[in-house]
Parts: sequence; C-alpha cells; structure tokens
Amino acid sequence: MKSNIGEFLAILRKSKGMTQQEVADRLGVSNKTVSSWETGASCPDISMLPAIAELFGVTCDELLRGERIPAMNRLRKAKNVAKNRLRGCLPCTATI
Repeated sequence: MKSNIGEFLAILRKSKGMTQQEVADRLGVSNKTVSSWETGASCPDISMLPAIAELFGVTCDELLRGERIPAMNRLRKAKNVAKNRLRGCLPCTATI
C-alpha cells in the first residue's frame, strides 16, 4: 500500500494506539504540528526523522517513502552497504 508521509504517520500512530498529543509530547512538538504532518499541510523537519522512526519502529527510508519496505529489500540494502564499505566506497558513518 503506497501512501504519502502524512498518511503513513497517521497509520503508524494509530497502530500504536497513540493520540496526536502523545506523539507530540514524545517528540517535543505541539499536537497541531503532528496534525499538520498527518494532513499533509507540512512535513516533519529532516532532523526529526530519526526520532519519529525510532518512536514508530520504522526506518527513516520508510518514513520518506511513506510505506514499509519488505524485510528482504532491507536485507539486500544492508548487504550492499556492507560490501561498499569493505571496498572503501562509503564512509563508515553511512546508514542503511
């Protein structure tokens, strides 16, 4: 199921049984900010993505895509990153 970031955030929040206020409190933003993300009026600042991803148990890549990435694809990507690091193509700080 393909959705935008806002719809995906709403789905994730509801699947955790959380209110917009609870998400806002955990992330240090207002409930109006969470609402504007979910309605598509605005998007989370890029610096917020790791905290949002951790809160909902998803990756930053999944947040940006607006959908879950099948486990097999994540595994393939992790292997490719590891191979490239061994070849010296990516810095050690590259993320999956």
